[in-house]
Amino acid sequence: MEKELTWLFLLAATLAFLHVFIDIISNRKPFKMVLNNRGTWADKLLIIVLFGAFSIIGTYMGTELPSGAILNYRDLGPMIAGLVGGPIVGLGAGLIGGVHRFFIGGFTAVPCALSTIIIGLLCGLIKQWRGNKLLSIPHAVAVAVIMECFHMGMTLLLAQPFEDALAVVKLVIFPMVLANAVGMMVALFLIKNKTDEIGGVHNSGKITV
Repeated sequence: MEKELTWLFLLAATLAFLHVFIDIISNRKPFKMVLNNRGTWADKLLIIVLFGAFSIIGTYMGTELPSGAILNYRDLGPMIAGLVGGPIVGLGAGLIGGVHRFFIGGFTAVPCALSTIIIGLLCGLIKQWRGNKLLSIPHAVAVAVIMECFHMGMTLLLAQPFEDALAVVKLVIFPMVLANAVGMMVALFLIKNKTDEIGGVHNSGKITV
């Protein structure tokens, strides 16, 4: 019972941190410019660094589940970065979080690092494929679910021994998918509200609901 309460408390704390982070970042001009597809390279670099840092924080804010497995939010930063800023921004944030994870080590280091990098790129390509429009909240949540399932698949494919990888995936797949989906919902809700406050993204029709 104590572990269940600890997990729920840390999940709530993580979502509260995400709320504050997005609320602060989304008020800044570089974020608005990148979201509006008008960001300079300096704007994009800043967003890459910020969401890459969030990815690292997501690793350290991992919470221990009652099963003993560790739940983390590393992929969430690159996912949001990609959906907001496109392929380069998503890839950049993913590289920061992924390379950091690789040097932590462990038998899942390679698949976890690669997954974070690829997920950032894929989310950026999704924005590009959508004509640089910000996804609706339900679609963004669906993307988060698919990306976390991809992460689990990469773990099964690359981590050895397979039996240990399978055991880890069985323990974390549901809470990882759920937590990152909820995090994505919170992030997109805040971003969309912020764009609504300023009349959309410069009234360009780039926001979908």
